[in-house]
Parts: sequence; structure tokens; C-alpha cells
Amino acid sequence: MPKLISLLHPYEIKKINNIQQFLVFAKNLIRVICTKGCQEKIDGILVPVRWSKEKKVWVVDRGTNLMRDKIGVDLDNLEVYYTKDNIMYDAVRFVLNTVNSLKNINIIGQDYGLLKNSSKFIAFEYVNNKTNIIDYKKQCMYMLGLYQRHNKNRDLSYNKKHTQSTLLSHDDDFKKRFIHENLSTPRHFKIYENYTQVYLDFKNELLEKNFKQEKLSFLLKENHDLKDISSLKKIKSVFNSEEDVSYSKEFKNQMLNVYLSVCLGEFIKRKFKLSDCEGVIVYDKYLNTNIKLIGDIIFKDKKQFKKNLLDSKSDYNFNYMIPKAF
Repeated sequence: MPKLISLLHPYEIKKINNIQQFLVFAKNLIRVICTKGCQEKIDGILVPVRWSKEKKVWVVDRGTNLMRDKIGVDLDNLEVYYTKDNIMYDAVRFVLNTVNSLKNINIIGQDYGLLKNSSKFIAFEYVNNKTNIIDYKKQCMYMLGLYQRHNKNRDLSYNKKHTQSTLLSHDDDFKKRFIHENLSTPRHFKIYENYTQVYLDFKNELLEKNFKQEKLSFLLKENHDLKDISSLKKIKSVFNSEEDVSYSKEFKNQMLNVYLSVCLGEFIKRKFKLSDCEGVIVYDKYLNTNIKLIGDIIFKDKKQFKKNLLDSKSDYNFNYMIPKAF
């Protein structure tokens, strides 16, 4: 199902069908980064927190139609849904304990309508030294902003290309109300240079690439469209392999689509000298979409945090007597 907060790689944008369109897209993103800036992309686990009017506590709700999210995961029923050795158990417990310790959290909930509207949620990103690719050294959480889930009554369905929520607020007035030693906010970056020159630097860097070393020697002799990605897993294996294998032109153009995304991400990360985070997020107002630029991390396998309680324990929460859903 679609992610509760949607972030797209450049290669996932259907409107970009050829290299020229990609360059126009890249120029626009660079202009935004130079004029308005961009936000750090946190490499962690999304933990959406909303108010439960039924239980009158803050709960974690990942936006699905599962009973787990309909009633919300709180500190009392946490072990019903996640085992203690599961990273999700650590994430939910840490975030809820931190939220509950905020003295002004109910005032925030009142001021921003969270206590009356269960479709509104505060998005947090949980990290520790084993969350994913980036080692954050310690356990902490980042406040991403206030969002509203679209399927308010969970009676709407979305295909996997649509986002499930809309950002309502992540401005400084909202962020400054969250003060806790466990809480941080993503960093903001901006390139203080003429965006046209920065774009030309990126374009020239592409032209100077030694594509033979990058398994894209076909660039030197063929015309190319950018094809939709049918198997990112296969593309990853090709780039991570030392074998020299012949592939179809369509598959090569899929590889090119992904590789251009990598080049743009690596270029921007070098501009900011970023080695301690996954990448950056840029909002493209023309596409009305948040774009993530993460460079060659695309080729790395990320952990999946979908493991739930699968042992022989009771399938019922003794407090609510509701069947357990996974």
C-alpha cells in the first residue's frame, strides 16, 4: 500500500521521459535549493502519532486499515503487536514515552486540532545505531511536521502512486513547541550560489562521466528515453556486480533513469559535504511532490521494518478484546 508520507526519487516521476526533460527537472530542483533550500532526509522509521479520543491517550497509527492502526498502538497494547526484539517495538516505545513526557503536548494537540480530529497526526522519524544505513550513534527522534491523513474514515483506497497525507505545518512556530532532549528537527540546507551556474556545473559533470566504468557505455552510441523502472532490485544487482552482461535497450534505459537520479543526488550531497545523512528532500511545486535525493544509497539494500508478533501468544488484546491484525 502507499506510504503515509510520500517521497519520490526522480526516477519515479512519470512525467520525465527523456534526458532533456530530466535536465529541465534538475535545473528546477537546483533553483529551489538555491532560493528556498532543502531539508535533511532522515534515514529512520516513520512513527506517526495521533490522539485517540476513545482511549484518551497518544497512539501510533501508521494509516492502514488494520485494527492495530484503527485503535492505535499505545504503551499498554504495544506487546500485542510487536515483539521486544523488533525495531518497531523500540521505535514506538521510545517515541510515545518522549511524547507523553512533553508537558505541553496536550496544549499543542488542542491548538492544532489534534484532540478533535483523529486524521491529524504528528510525524516523527525514529533512529538509532541499527535503524538503517546511516549510523546515528544514539537513539533519538526527529519531528517532521503536522500532517492530515486523507482517508479519514479509512474507507478510501489509493493506488501505490498516491500519497495518503498532506503536510499542514512544519514551520518554526510549530517546531519550537517541541523541546526535549530526545527530540531534534531535520537540518535545513541552502546553496548560496547562482543556480544557473550550479546547474551548468552539474550538467558538465554529467558530460565528463566515464560511462564505461559505470556500466553505461551504451550512452556513447544510442538514443535514449527514460523507461519506467520494472525491477529496482535487478538494477541494483547489475550496478553492484562486476560481471559484464548484455541487456536489452529497454532495461539499459531503466538503468539510465536510476543512474541519473544517483548522479543528481551525489552532486547535491557533495555541494553540502554530506556524509552523515541519507540525503535531502526538495519540494517541487510544479509536480506538487516532495523529491528525495540520496545518491548511490539507492543501490544499497535497506532494512524492512515489517516484522510483527508471529508467535503463539493470544490473538487478542485483553484490554480491548479486538482481534490482532498484522
